[in-house]
Amino acid sequence: MQNSSLTTLSANVAAIAKQASQSTAALRDSGRRFSGFYWRSDVIVTASELVAAKKGEAIAVITPSQEEAEGVIIGRDPSTDVVLIRVSAAAQAVVATTGPELALGDLVVANGRSRHGPTCALGCIALAGKPWRSMRGGDINARIWLDMRLMSHAEGGAAFSAAGQFIGMTVYAPRRRVLLIPAQTIERVGEELLKHGRIRRAYLGVGAQPVAVGPQSQAGAPGRTGLMIIGLDPQGPAAKAGLQQGDIIVALDGQPTGSLRALVGMLRNADIGKAANVDVSRSGRDVRISVTLGEGPAA
Repeated sequence: MQNSSLTTLSANVAAIAKQASQSTAALRDSGRRFSGFYWRSDVIVTASELVAAKKGEAIAVITPSQEEAEGVIIGRDPSTDVVLIRVSAAAQAVVATTGPELALGDLVVANGRSRHGPTCALGCIALAGKPWRSMRGGDINARIWLDMRLMSHAEGGAAFSAAGQFIGMTVYAPRRRVLLIPAQTIERVGEELLKHGRIRRAYLGVGAQPVAVGPQSQAGAPGRTGLMIIGLDPQGPAAKAGLQQGDIIVALDGQPTGSLRALVGMLRNADIGKAANVDVSRSGRDVRISVTLGEGPAA
């Protein structure tokens, strides 16, 4: 006896996979094969860590029509694992979801493309967490783990909800866990890369290292932690504003700067060309200095 529910599920998954295959490309770079997807009709997105080619260099592409083409690197952001590739062979672009947030247990279809044709994997959302910051300082809109078996050639491909909406890019996290880079993150980062070819970051112009600030509390707990300036760009915003070597930065616009990672994250989201309040400890005194943030040099 035929199970109508399973038949309907199978038909729906097949329809999503077929539709998604029209936007999925196979990529090859330095002998490595992986997937990508058309984010715009002439722009492919894939995982930055998979691509050895640098900005302006070429990469091999197999289009959704299974034809060979050449792509050129537009720009990348390793902190969010996003790279953009311009390709002359146009195809149908994915459309980001505007529906409800992803929830634990939601079904997900992940598409890829091998040299033999399109592939897919079915799984579910194993974790639907809060926004987080990667080890490289990139802000990711949500921490999403996927419970699925993703073939190696499919990494960098697009994932879709049970409603057929594009929800993000599949990549491998440590221990081969499958991680989703959300569509919202890709849209934000992609627009910046498309416009500027890189992610622009606010620039302070200091080299620093974490240090303790002040004595321990009576309970033995450590005092504040700050960043001691050990180097200054003489033409940088910090030097021009009067910050000195040996100053200890304890906050930027009221947010504690207890680690270099924290400061990098703050500068990533700060407005270039606007004044920021830098709180420092100088010779045991707390000083607030206004610094007009510059634009960081190209990486």
